[in-house]
Order: sequence, then C-alpha cells, then structure tokens
Amino acid sequence: MSKTSEIHGRGRWPRRASSLLGAMLLFACKAPEPMTGLASSPTAPAPTLIGHVQAHGGSALKAARMSVSRVSYREPELSLSLDPDGYFDASLPGAGVYVVEFVDIDHTPLRRAFAVDSGVVEIRARLGTSESEGTLELRGEGVVSSRDAEAWALVDELRKRAEQASIEADEGDGCEVVLAAAADVRAGLDAIDDDRELKAFAALAWAQMLGREGCLAPGDLDWVLDAAPVEHIAWAFQGIRVQDVFAGMLHDPLPRRVRLQLAQAQTEPGLRAHLLYLDILDFDRSGDAARVGETYAALIRDYAGSTSAQLAREAYDPARPLQVGRTMPDWQFIGLDGEPLRATDFRGQPYLLEIWATWCGPCIDEMESVHATWDALGRERGPVRFVWVSIDTDLEQIHSFRREQWPMPWILAHEPDAQALFDAWWFGGVPMAVLVDPEGRIAATSDELRGEALRSTLLELTK
Repeated sequence: MSKTSEIHGRGRWPRRASSLLGAMLLFACKAPEPMTGLASSPTAPAPTLIGHVQAHGGSALKAARMSVSRVSYREPELSLSLDPDGYFDASLPGAGVYVVEFVDIDHTPLRRAFAVDSGVVEIRARLGTSESEGTLELRGEGVVSSRDAEAWALVDELRKRAEQASIEADEGDGCEVVLAAAADVRAGLDAIDDDRELKAFAALAWAQMLGREGCLAPGDLDWVLDAAPVEHIAWAFQGIRVQDVFAGMLHDPLPRRVRLQLAQAQTEPGLRAHLLYLDILDFDRSGDAARVGETYAALIRDYAGSTSAQLAREAYDPARPLQVGRTMPDWQFIGLDGEPLRATDFRGQPYLLEIWATWCGPCIDEMESVHATWDALGRERGPVRFVWVSIDTDLEQIHSFRREQWPMPWILAHEPDAQALFDAWWFGGVPMAVLVDPEGRIAATSDELRGEALRSTLLELTK
C-alpha cells in the first residue's frame, strides 16, 4: 500500500498564521551554523509545510498538484490537490531530506530539495511556462535548501570537458583530458573560503563527475572529505547519486571505510539505502553469496520503498522473473503495424528483446553497437532475432527517431502501459535487455548485452 496521503490544499492556513510569523522571525534572526546531518529528537513534532503557490502571471491555478518525496524514494510521502487560490498546509512524517514538486496544466514542473528536522517550512512558489521562469523559496528554522544547482554550475567546465573527452576517447586517454579539467576546477573550489556549505556540495559534484567518467581515484576522496566530512548534510542530499562516487572503486579499502563511516554518521534513508546497495555489489563481485543475501534482506526490510531497493530486487531477489536459466515470462506487445506480437511467434529460435524509449539517453548510446552487431550477424538472416519494444507514449516519436537518427531495421513493437510491464517483470527503467534461447529460457540479461559484450554474447549462444 502506498504511503501517499491525498490531501486538499485549502484548509488550515489562517490558523497557522501566528506560528508561521514566529518561524519567519526566528529564521531572520538566527545566525547560520555548520551544516551537519539531521539529528531530530524522536519526540520532536513532525515538520509542517505551509505556503502558497501561484500560476504564471498571478492567475488562478487550474489543476495544480504538490507532491513531497524523500530523496531517492519511488513514491511520494504526500500528494496534495491544490485549490485555485494555491494555499496549502500539510505535515511531513518526520525529519529528512525531501523533494517538493509543483505541477499544473500549461506550466513547467517546479521542484526543490530541502532538509528539515522539525518546525514549520514556509514555501512560496510561482510556476512558469519555462524552467527559468519558475521561482520557489523555502524558509524556516532548521530548513536547509539544496545547493546542488550552484555546485554543478561551478563544475560545469569539468562536465563540458568530460563530454569532449568522451567524443575523443578513440584518439587517446579520455581520463587525461578529464583529469586536467578536474585539477583546474578543484583549484577554483579550493579558493572558496567564505561559503563552506557550497564548497561541500561542489566537492561532491566534482567527485560524481569524475566517477561517472571512470576517472575518480581513491586518493581523491581525501580532498572530497576535507570539504564535505562524512557528517556533513550535503551527503544526505545525494541519495542514489553516491553511486557515481563509489561504484568504480568498490574493492579499494579506503572507499570501503568511507562508505562505512557514512552509514554510521548519516541517518537519511535514501543515502543509507544506497550504501547498502553498494555493499551488495561489492560482496557480489567478491563472490560472497551469503553476505549478498544478508545485505539484500536488510535493504528490503529497512528501505523497501527506496529506488535502491528496487534496483536490488531486479538483480538479486530470488523470486525475480528475469533470471538467467529461468523460462522467459510469456508476453504480448503491439507491433508498429498494429498487429499483436507474441512470445510464441519466436518459439524455437533465439531472440534479443530490448525495452527502450526515444527519450532514453542510455538507449540511444547503445544504438551504434546494436546496429553494428545487427550487420555483423547477418541482419534479417542472422541467427538471432532482434525485438525492440518502445514505451514511448506517442508512436510518431518512434517513427521520427527512425527517420532522423537510427533506422532500427529489425522487429519493432510498442507497450502503451509501461508501469504494468515494470511491475510484472520487476524492473524500473530503460534500457532493459533479455536474450532468450531457442527453448525459451533466459540466456543473458542487460549487463552482458551492452557495448562490446553484445556481439560476443550473441555469438556464444549461437555456437
């Protein structure tokens, strides 16, 4: 059962006026303190959200909604239908790091991450017709807004050079270019002396960028931790994004110690859940099946609603449907010609099934290697059938993608209810690939069907 609370926004605003005024005065007079992890007392009252959202130009809202989710959790903690006047008043379940989002017809969604331990959070928001037009302000004693946007702006030059290095990777060592840029950015961050909080967020952005490119070394963590110690609240905002910092060096003793220290210092569920997920990956790669099982059980028990738990279910749950050696679940999709396409149509022949979307960056990144493999195996006459199932909501997006980007000259189908497919097959995003042998058993899943590994995996099946 979802924890979402369905609340209508109109209600107790007038009766909250005195407490709101008090919160504003305290916020204005209180001196800033170092940002450390949340440590609210178990007896402290639950935080309260109170505020007002306006449509573009000050007009009345049409069908506005407000949702508040924990960082790196799948379902919102509360969901509010807002009245046209835009006033709201609601309570959060407790201290934590949350993402608040406002949506309305003909407006761009507006979201912001914030941390709060207790007390009143005042929100003032104005929706816009573009991302740059919207404004959102949070105030209150003990409220900390994310500094991620500012932090990523500071490391933007590193991002640009990393992208260029990726393009030029065949011409040399991509990390050489990335590390040169990283040194320049790091020098700039070292010069920040008057804003420790921003420096902490920026150091984590710096580490994530290097980690994504596979260029972050364990020794770099010393500098990161100097700017953002393990107890700093900037870590709590990261949630699943700590993957970029640690995933490329799971086995190294120093990152292992840092992960352990973070788990001891931080209380935010989204972060703690992904630290457990990284432990599962670590134990899996070292072949420790017993500890994989124990850690997976702890993750599901304590953080079942987290995105990290969903990722773990897809790869480690003993009952998951998409496992190598199991019979492929029966399926039926709609071909782009409007005719049904069924699993039974491929009985007796191997096929590669990919769930994808035109808006999915990683799906597009795989297109070059997939087309090359398709050609190398003999195209239509090859030993493996290619079946690509899009979850796009508009079929014209698929046709346009084929005309303008990649032809995809294999079997194409469409699934209009992506969530039903996610729920049935226990996965949470695209791309997702499954290789099925002639007997209908799963021969390989996504990790073995990416990039250079794709061709060798298909050839091994058809020997």
